[in-house]
Amino acid sequence: MYANVHPNTVRSMVLHGVEDAAYRFNDVPGCMSTEARTSNQVTQAVLAGCDAVGKKRCAFAGGAKAKYQRLVNHYGPNDRTSKDNWADLVGFGRDLGGSYDRATAQKAAAGLQKLYAKTFPSGRDAAPTAKAPAPSAYTETDVGHATQCSDMPAVPRTAAGWWPLLRDARKQSLVDGSALTDGCLPCAGLRIRSPLPRYTGPWNRGNANIVLLNETQDHSASLDWARHMNRALGARSRLVPIDGFGHAVPTACSRKVAAQHFLTTLLPAGGTRCTDGVHNPFTAKQPGRPAPPCTAPRLPAQRSAGRRSPHPNGPQRVAVPPGPPQARRACPWQQRPDACGRDPRRTSWPTKRRAAPRAPRTRDPETAPGPPAAPSSPGYCS
Repeated sequence: MYANVHPNTVRSMVLHGVEDAAYRFNDVPGCMSTEARTSNQVTQAVLAGCDAVGKKRCAFAGGAKAKYQRLVNHYGPNDRTSKDNWADLVGFGRDLGGSYDRATAQKAAAGLQKLYAKTFPSGRDAAPTAKAPAPSAYTETDVGHATQCSDMPAVPRTAAGWWPLLRDARKQSLVDGSALTDGCLPCAGLRIRSPLPRYTGPWNRGNANIVLLNETQDHSASLDWARHMNRALGARSRLVPIDGFGHAVPTACSRKVAAQHFLTTLLPAGGTRCTDGVHNPFTAKQPGRPAPPCTAPRLPAQRSAGRRSPHPNGPQRVAVPPGPPQARRACPWQQRPDACGRDPRRTSWPTKRRAAPRAPRTRDPETAPGPPAAPSSPGYCS
C-alpha cells in the first residue's frame, strides 16, 4: 500500500509473504473464505508430511489426515458444548499448519495425538465435555487488531450480521474458518476510526519495481494471494515462488534475489523460482538469524617482546628468553578464527599509533639502575 500512496518516495521494494490487499481492504467475506480454504490445504499438506516421516518424528502419524478429520467432525458441530477441546483442536491445527520447523511441528502433532487419545480412548466416539473458557488478558494482539480493523471496511456490529460470514468461512474449513472469524470479531467493537480515508486502490501507481516472494505452502498468505497481487501491481512487479512451507521464511536464494534487487533495482528474470525452502516441517531445523556482515574485530595491541628500562644512553629493550612451550600461553585471538572465519595470525591488524617517547633525563651512570632480571616464563602474549 505504501508504494501506491507515496509512489515518489519508493526506489525499490521487496515483499515476502504477500497479503492480497485488494481482498482485505475491499471484500472481508471473500478474504476470510479464501484464507480458510488455502489454510486448510496447507494443513493437509503438513499432515501428509507427518505420515511420511512416521511416528518417530511425528506423534500424530498413522492416518494423520483421517484422525484429524475425525476430530474435526466430532468437535466441529459441538463446539458450543466442548469449548475447551474445540479450542485445543483449533489451536493445535493452526500451529501445525503454520509450522515450518521441526520443534513447532512436533509439538503441535503431540498435542493433536494427546487430544485424539483423550477423545477416542477405545476407538469409539466420546461424549464432549463442557468447561468454561479461561478469561483472556491483554496481549500484543490487540495492537494488531487495531491496525487490521482500521484497514478493513466496516464490519457488522451485531452477532446476526456475523453468522453469514462464519457460515461461509466454515464451509471452507471448520477449524480455519472459525479461527479466522474469531480473529476479525474484535473489529465489531471498534468505535473510533481514523479520520483519514482508507486506501482501496489502484495498486499500479508509481514506477518503482517491486519483487514479491512467497512460499508455495504459506498458511498465512497463500500463493494465490501473491499471484493476484502480482497482477494488480502490473508490469513493475515480479513474483518469485519459494518451494516449501512457512510464512516469510528467508532462504539463501530469496536473500540473493532481494539483495540483487536492492542493489540494481532490476526485476529478476521471468520464471525465477527458489527451490531451497522447507519441504517438510518435521525434518527441518529451526532457521536461525542470518549471519552478520563480516567485519574485522578490533583487537588489543600486542605487547612488545621485551621490557623498557631506564638507561643513561636512552631507552633500551631487554630481551626475554622464551620459556618452555607448555608454559607459553597463546593470545585469545590466536586460539580461534575471528568473526569472519579468517586466521588472525596471518592477518595484519592496524594498531593505534603511539606518540614518540620523550627523551630521558640525564642521570649519573654510577647511580643509574641496571636492567631488571628476566622472568623465567613470560606472562603476556608474544
